[in-house]
Amino acid sequence: LTLNENKLLVIECEGSLYKLSTMDPEEFPELPKIDVEKSLEVEQVSSFMDQLVEHIEMTQKEIIDEINDKKEISPDLEKHMKDVIGAFVNQFEKTQAKG
Repeated sequence: LTLNENKLLVIECEGSLYKLSTMDPEEFPELPKIDVEKSLEVEQVSSFMDQLVEHIEMTQKEIIDEINDKKEISPDLEKHMKDVIGAFVNQFEKTQAKG
């Protein structure tokens, strides 16, 4: 077990060799906060994802186009995506409460 100067963790054991890229803990992105009130039951995840993708493809195609064109998510696009997804989550919750 070694960690080289390029932060590559090398594990050798019984004839097997594994090389894993690592990073400093300070460089890890912050984990998202989970709002328990806005969580889904496992059974709802597939339906939620299908409906979210359909919603974005049908009403927010500019999001997909910008990601495909620029190959990155700008801060403005990230904010727009959060707004769109937040509104979708609110609508999804309302439809689930009725069902």
